[in-house]
Amino acid sequence: MKRIIVLILCSLFIACWYAKIDAKESDSKRNTFNSLVVRQGTDQNIEWALDDEGTLTINGTGDMPDYGNTIAPWHDYRNSITSIVISLHVLI
Repeated sequence: MKRIIVLILCSLFIACWYAKIDAKESDSKRNTFNSLVVRQGTDQNIEWALDDEGTLTINGTGDMPDYGNTIAPWHDYRNSITSIVISLHVLI
């Protein structure tokens, strides 16, 4: 009987441990507005993320690259973008 109780408790512990890891991973995919990040990337000194609500967030420091003659990294998702947030530290 004791072995069964120990086995059940160990199973519950392992299940809770995996659930906690999954929660941390899903939290890391959320942006500062608590929306789910669906795409993200980096380009030189900036980081960008597109969330599930269509907000493109650009963070970093210094000059933003000139995309005049090249395609911006978020170009493929342009139809999903509904708003843009640019960090105060990014120079445009």
